[in-house]
Amino acid sequence: MIVACFVTGAVNARAAAGLQDQSARFDKWGIAFEYPKSWREYAADRTANMKEAFASQAKPFGLDLKEFAMIVGPNEELAVLITKIVRSKAFEPSEIVAERNQVYEDAKRAGDVTKINFVKITKIAGWPTVEEDVERSNGGRGRTHKMILGKTIFEISFIVSSARNFSKYEPAMGTVLATMTVVNKID
Repeated sequence: MIVACFVTGAVNARAAAGLQDQSARFDKWGIAFEYPKSWREYAADRTANMKEAFASQAKPFGLDLKEFAMIVGPNEELAVLITKIVRSKAFEPSEIVAERNQVYEDAKRAGDVTKINFVKITKIAGWPTVEEDVERSNGGRGRTHKMILGKTIFEISFIVSSARNFSKYEPAMGTVLATMTVVNKID
């Protein structure tokens, strides 16, 4: 199945955020979004080991990591991880919420996560999305959005090395999400 996306929301969000000439564009694998020009995308060879590690972690759960990219903010204080994951059956938002709540409760007991701010179902570009926000024992904070398109998930995670500085990146995160579009999808 091929799905075309609506781009008017992205164009309006871009203009409202004042990004006309101040942004870079990510446009790969069927998704596109804009991000501040001061951020930079790492070359695939620099992230190959991370992709391999994530793929190994996903495989036992029947997940196939198809794509992986990383964008970093100034001073590498912010990392944006973008993945495309597929499996043989369609994903359900409620199933992902239950799984993520369990993962974070386990991580909290193990001392990796200090606070679960929320795990909830929202929408991005009209698609059901599971949004999760946690604080880690290393002092960092992460917010992940799993955009669900049937058997495919496009995941974008914003990881800030210091939870104290998380709020300074929230406007840019909002712009990324507001300009997100699904260009096409093949299931």
